[in-house]
Amino acid sequence: MWRSGSRALRMVQMWHLFSLARSFEVIGAGLGRTGTASLAKALEVLGFRAYHGGSATERDREGDAERWMAIAQNRSSPELLAQLAADLKAIGYNATVDEPAAFFVLPLLRQFPSAKVILTTRESKSWFKSSQVLSTVLHLKTFSPYRARGQSFTDMVQVLWTELRNCGFPILDEDEPQCIAAFERHNAEVLDQVPAEQLLEFQVAEGWEPLCRFLGIPIPSEPFPEINESGGLQMEILWMRIAIVFDCCGLILVLLLCGCCASYCRPIDDDKED
Repeated sequence: MWRSGSRALRMVQMWHLFSLARSFEVIGAGLGRTGTASLAKALEVLGFRAYHGGSATERDREGDAERWMAIAQNRSSPELLAQLAADLKAIGYNATVDEPAAFFVLPLLRQFPSAKVILTTRESKSWFKSSQVLSTVLHLKTFSPYRARGQSFTDMVQVLWTELRNCGFPILDEDEPQCIAAFERHNAEVLDQVPAEQLLEFQVAEGWEPLCRFLGIPIPSEPFPEINESGGLQMEILWMRIAIVFDCCGLILVLLLCGCCASYCRPIDDDKED
């Protein structure tokens, strides 16, 4: 295939820029924790504007969380999904990645029948463990001092995970059987119902070649993006728990800690008086 820097690649990327508002060209079917952040970045490198559901609903698009929650709670009303998709298309998005959109692949495909579908996958138990870590972070955001900043987002996640993922919130060890069953059922439905010529089952470790071949785009010269959030999430959990403890205990805890530190650090006088 062509490589980055060629006239062909620049022409293809320019074509994507001009077609941004025309239609969704890519629908990401993989659930969160299957490499969706890496896929979103890869699509951007290839000239797409990807709506990454996790980051968009939490930070970038005020009001989207409430709309997705309404869609999840009113699945018999496809008009809500159609309107949100049309609004996203109108402001330039031409690809969706990650949840919540991944739960609605087939309705989106009916609305955009020429779109290509990318199902990012991962070994089931590994996916479950990674989802547990993420759920801990999201659950901590329901506590002060985080709740006021992300209440609608965490409310949306709770609805999506309990009603569509069939998992608890937060995800506990005992949720593993039904959670994995829902994950595998989702993947099986996508593989069974999306036309084979429009579907790519993809693991981000495979890199550029299968993705670019599927999309008909030259392979870039830069490395395939690998966004591994697991280590960062563990550190985020630690600092969030510390912040919540300080927020709950306030000045009393601070004073107690200061007193303990002062006592511990006080110099010892070895000279004894006669």
